Amino acid sequence: MANISQAEMTKKEDEQEMFVKPLDQIDPAELPGAKKVVNDWLKSISDDHVTVDRVMTVASAVPILGNILAAIDAVCDIIVLVQNKTSSSIEKGLNWVSLGINLIGIIPFPPTMAAARTSLRPALHLVRSKLRTVGHGLDDALVVLLVDHLNATLAGEIDKFVNEAIQKLESILDEAATMAHDLISGLSNALRKLASGTPFDTSAPAPALPLKRDPETTYESGVWGAIKGIADDVGDGIADGAGYVGGKVVQGAKVAGNAGVGLVMRNTEGGGKASKLMNTYADALDSLAKTAKAQIKALGNAGAGMSIAWLLVRLKDAVLRFRTKGKGKAGGTTVNDKTTAKHEQKKPEGELDTGSSERTKRVRDANACKNCETGAATPRSISFATGSETFVHTDFTLPGHMPIVWSRTYYSRLAAYDHPQHHSAHTDSSAYLGARWTSPYTTRIDQALDGSLSYFAADGREHRFPKLAEPEDGKVGQTHHNAIEDLTLGRGHAGLLILSHARDYIETFELAPQFMREGKARTKNKVVHYRPASQRTRAGHTTELAYRHEGGQLSDIVSGQVHVSTAIDEHGRIQSLWLVQDGQAVRQLAAYTYQTLADGSSDLIAAQDENQQSWHYEYQAAGEKASTHLISGYTDRTGRGTHLHWKHEDGFDIGLSADNSAEAKAYREHADDGSFDTTIVWNKHIRLATVIDALGAQTRYYFDFLGYTYRIIHPEVRGADGLLYAHEEWFFRDANKNITKHLHPDGSQDRYTYDAHSNLVSHTRADHSTVHIAHDDMDNLTGIRDAEGHAWKRTYEGVNLIEEIDPLGHKTEYAYNEHGLPVEITDAKGGKKQLAYDDAGQLVAYTDCSGKTSSWAYDERGRLIKQSNAAGEITRYRYERGQLTRIIDPDGTEEQLAHDAEGRLLSHRDALQRETRYQYTVAGQIARRTDANRNTIDYQWDRLGRLAALRNENGRTHSFSYDPLGKLLSEVQFDGSRTVYGYSPATGVLRQVTEGDAVTQLDFDPKGRLTKRTAGLYIEPTDSQGRPTGRTLDAKSIQTDSYAYDGNGQLIDARNPHIHLQWFPDAAGNVKTEHHHYLIDEEGRPSSQPMTAVWQHRYDELGNRIQTTRPDGHTTTWLTYGSGHVHGLMLDDMEAVQIERDDLHREVKRIQANEVGQEQQYDPAGRLKAQVLRRVERLGESRGSPSPSAPNASALGIQRKYSYDRAGQLTDIGDSRRGS
Repeated sequence: MANISQAEMTKKEDEQEMFVKPLDQIDPAELPGAKKVVNDWLKSISDDHVTVDRVMTVASAVPILGNILAAIDAVCDIIVLVQNKTSSSIEKGLNWVSLGINLIGIIPFPPTMAAARTSLRPALHLVRSKLRTVGHGLDDALVVLLVDHLNATLAGEIDKFVNEAIQKLESILDEAATMAHDLISGLSNALRKLASGTPFDTSAPAPALPLKRDPETTYESGVWGAIKGIADDVGDGIADGAGYVGGKVVQGAKVAGNAGVGLVMRNTEGGGKASKLMNTYADALDSLAKTAKAQIKALGNAGAGMSIAWLLVRLKDAVLRFRTKGKGKAGGTTVNDKTTAKHEQKKPEGELDTGSSERTKRVRDANACKNCETGAATPRSISFATGSETFVHTDFTLPGHMPIVWSRTYYSRLAAYDHPQHHSAHTDSSAYLGARWTSPYTTRIDQALDGSLSYFAADGREHRFPKLAEPEDGKVGQTHHNAIEDLTLGRGHAGLLILSHARDYIETFELAPQFMREGKARTKNKVVHYRPASQRTRAGHTTELAYRHEGGQLSDIVSGQVHVSTAIDEHGRIQSLWLVQDGQAVRQLAAYTYQTLADGSSDLIAAQDENQQSWHYEYQAAGEKASTHLISGYTDRTGRGTHLHWKHEDGFDIGLSADNSAEAKAYREHADDGSFDTTIVWNKHIRLATVIDALGAQTRYYFDFLGYTYRIIHPEVRGADGLLYAHEEWFFRDANKNITKHLHPDGSQDRYTYDAHSNLVSHTRADHSTVHIAHDDMDNLTGIRDAEGHAWKRTYEGVNLIEEIDPLGHKTEYAYNEHGLPVEITDAKGGKKQLAYDDAGQLVAYTDCSGKTSSWAYDERGRLIKQSNAAGEITRYRYERGQLTRIIDPDGTEEQLAHDAEGRLLSHRDALQRETRYQYTVAGQIARRTDANRNTIDYQWDRLGRLAALRNENGRTHSFSYDPLGKLLSEVQFDGSRTVYGYSPATGVLRQVTEGDAVTQLDFDPKGRLTKRTAGLYIEPTDSQGRPTGRTLDAKSIQTDSYAYDGNGQLIDARNPHIHLQWFPDAAGNVKTEHHHYLIDEEGRPSSQPMTAVWQHRYDELGNRIQTTRPDGHTTTWLTYGSGHVHGLMLDDMEAVQIERDDLHREVKRIQANEVGQEQQYDPAGRLKAQVLRRVERLGESRGSPSPSAPNASALGIQRKYSYDRAGQLTDIGDSRRGS
């Protein structure tokens, strides 16, 4: 583990941080968060006597304090400066920078730069966060982010913005310095008056300068308006955040407030104590106020490291570098002979804002499908947003049109499943697998007293729905749609709830029978629960659930012909599951062992799968006999363990119990041997998780209240320029949490748009090319317009795709059986492929368009046991304890395999009984491979699970080294040669590969495609006296290639000094024309008249190339059958080759125009067995008698036979001319 103690974690949790996030992801309800920070501080220094509200109510004589909410982040900075007296000079300097930045955002000067100032604040906070020391650099991603931010707010160029900010910074800071002094002095004065108990002047003050964003900015109606609204509510009379509204009621409130404070301070012991403490802090504020002006003005000195002026200069340098590389410019167009790929550059939606406080408790876990691209969880699934632990273990899978997949999910926050009985409803749970465990068949919906509903999904997360009206008077019941999760819950008749997962899957829930009376639901003002009754797929396949046990627990799961039953123990827990056939339980599918606890709950401690292999689970105790239900460790089916460490959300000092553990956080995870060690530290002030890996590298994840990541700052790496870079990526989202923009660490962007159902409708890639997608009302994908403007169309019948048409008009048709499985595919040439299935929906036969059939057979578990090809050759498979153990090939030879319970290959024995063995580390990674000759390869891994070295049987090592981002820096081969990889500092993209004296420099486009490659050799020249002058690149050795691509990513251009190649694809992507431009003459010199050769190609309806016209005008034509198998070749009008093929479409006979014929035979294993060459009269006709069924040495007398050992290795060639 990274060397970080609990004390260090606690200190890191309390670090003051600023968030910068997309403006539309700021929740106005969270804006009082910073106010709470100030409020807590005031209470802490006044023995709970003074609050922000009290200061605002009674301190009208201090105009600046009337704006305390508007300047709340600045006040937070002041508190940090006063509190942290032991901070280093560097840390204090950064705090002054933060104060200066926050003041810039709220001063009303200069009036003409209102929008620019409000935009400058988040921009400066971003730059400050990246340039934490003078040794840090700015990456391209940050420049792109700021370009979009400024375009969204100002519609201007970043270059102009930065220059103007630098020019006017001095005057801006002068105003900010004055405001800093007044704010600090005003706060000090307020504390002194409150401490003395002297009432403030309650008369209406003169209007204060409005400390808000100028009205010219559109921000006024957004978040600032929300702040102003909060100020109105809390201030009880503060108008527009600046002064008090007149009136006797308000005046009376002030007088009463003053009187109350005065009495407490003058006449109580607690008041005296508070008064002394407040005066101490007032003295500190006075001291701070004396230096405030000088400190703020000093931030305009560009020569002082980390000043605001210095930050702007560094930003200007980064922008210049970015512009020089040509990034940030609008995309061009790629032209071919018929289409133009339009590169779209849309106006960015990247406006940002900043703050210092957010809600950090009761954060939700995000939808894993919508958050998967961010990687916001550890390898073993600790959520970075919440610290919850989630993992899934699958005990068995039974095949069918709707397979039964029994997967158990542990979710540490699933407290609703802690007990086998609903205490509030006094009813038994419909299915119980132990506390915090669930499955797709044990979901449920709980109804509260007020009628609101909570759905507990298969992943354990809770989704809340409002009260839904029942059907009445012929009207359907009320429904509610959760657009983020794409869940629609509706109320049906007779105690039914219907939950739709998009259009793909529907669950029906029935009211527990104890709440039904005479066929009617009795749920009004009751706590009740609904259990799953059925599940249905979009294709109409259904799984039914029954509850025949005495306590009403889940008893049966039936899908088609597949029937599973449960056995329940005396505590109502699922003890085992069984496969039922003909009414009898024939095979145990899973079994469970529990630990029963005093409170009636249970912990699942062991689970056995259908192969009698077991997982084991341990839980953190809460005292001697109680459990927290938090898994502290679990082993896989081979005994390899994962360990988890937990803390209360409020800190290590608070003990964990079953009652509070649902909000606990797993802060550390590691394997048995300490590998994959990960520690997570959550900031107390903003939603920020710092993830520290086993080597100490830190990654920072920022997320919203629903757990969706919007920013990731990757570990720092040192660039070739000597600076430290922390590459970052951003995720912008719409209201449904779909990613609308992904800013990659290299500065490239992907943009997405969606329809009302969250279907993707366009994707603008990093190269600005755009793909458009269309859907019908059933959310079926009906069309794609690719980046070159070509349309691909699809037609459906219900949910079944029945027709596809490519941009050339070629049509493919599909036919289905009653289960929605494709049984016939008719291609664009009219060829038909046919498919057949067994009762479980598994493919058993495939007949291609040539009428050749392959078949498959399965065992009762759905595993492949026999495969027969069109030639009748059969391969068989055998299993033991769920793992493949033997493969019997068509020639009767056999391979033997051994696996552990997790499927890791332990040994392989070929038909000659030669065995290769594999060993694994404690963490399950391969450690050694030993072949039949006992030669070994050892594998060494670092603590992050990356391959560190290979050691061969001679003791030689091939080693690898990585940077903190996991990118390969160098490797040293077995022979000692070294390869070094270099990356661009600002983007992290591979830039150079050095192998000995050879160096290759690489350029990539925004999509990661190679655009330029420059290769050369290093030499060590000497001076006139023969002394080395240093290693340098030999100019004569340098060779450069360049590449270009069309909008669909196809290579269309490649060139070097010798040749220029161009490819022109048709609308379906087939290359129909090639241009070869020869740029040098026959002697290798640049040609003044380059020669161009044009190749043209034709294709059939299936995309198979059937004809090529060469530059000399001659034509090569391929004759094909079926799906494109070649049976002949023509040169111009002459038939040059005839080819015959067997049922597997392998070539068995070839007759050439030079009167030479060739025949081939294969053995049952598909290996070439014999070849013969002979003379023929002409194509299709041999000399003399018809050709024999087996190859022979007629005419030419050239024959070869091939022999193999039982392992398939070639052992002998019998040649009729040369012998064996």
